[in-house]
Amino acid sequence: MKGKISDWKDDKGFGFIVSDNQSNKIFFHISDIETKQRRPKVDDLVDFDLIRDDQQRLKAKHITINGLSSIKNKSNIEPVKKNTFDYIAIIILLLSIIAGGFTFYQTRDLSKIILYGIVAIVSFIFLSRQKKPKEKNFTCARCKSIAEFDKRTIQAWNKGVFKLYCSACHQQWLVTQPEPEQPIRSGSSKSGCLGIFIAITLLPIFTFISIYSWLSS
Repeated sequence: MKGKISDWKDDKGFGFIVSDNQSNKIFFHISDIETKQRRPKVDDLVDFDLIRDDQQRLKAKHITINGLSSIKNKSNIEPVKKNTFDYIAIIILLLSIIAGGFTFYQTRDLSKIILYGIVAIVSFIFLSRQKKPKEKNFTCARCKSIAEFDKRTIQAWNKGVFKLYCSACHQQWLVTQPEPEQPIRSGSSKSGCLGIFIAITLLPIFTFISIYSWLSS
């Protein structure tokens, strides 16, 4: 059947279609749309199948928006991958830690290893940088529509999350979640991670210093 979208609630993910040969509005859900290039809009011309649900209400299924092809987007997003510069940074990080420990072993002078510590910290910051996915779009895990990556979804992707939601579905998900008791500040989180890294980096060096001093006494 052919028709036109007369109502669309983007935040709810459903709307109504008016067919060419019926005056009644026909309900549809975004998950029944097979053209995934964009979300539906009011006045979109569509083709659809008319069915009845479990409660014998009319419902539109297998909806295609005219002018868009019903191709399926790949739902699998490639994970974050390390490139050549990442492996170089890892090698520099390890070498700076080893060189710093060996330098102190020979000189017993902490001022001699400051440069190695700076290089190690810079390498760690470079490895912790936020990357961008190769794909510009992703398939929403809820409504199955195609959405563009934004700051929120890029951050989630960098954390290894592949079940991503478009903005409308994300807002619906937030409504069902309890509010956090205390807001988490991203700045303090980053500084905390950096502090942990510095502690982990310097711990072997100071352990070595303590053992060396104990054996020398």
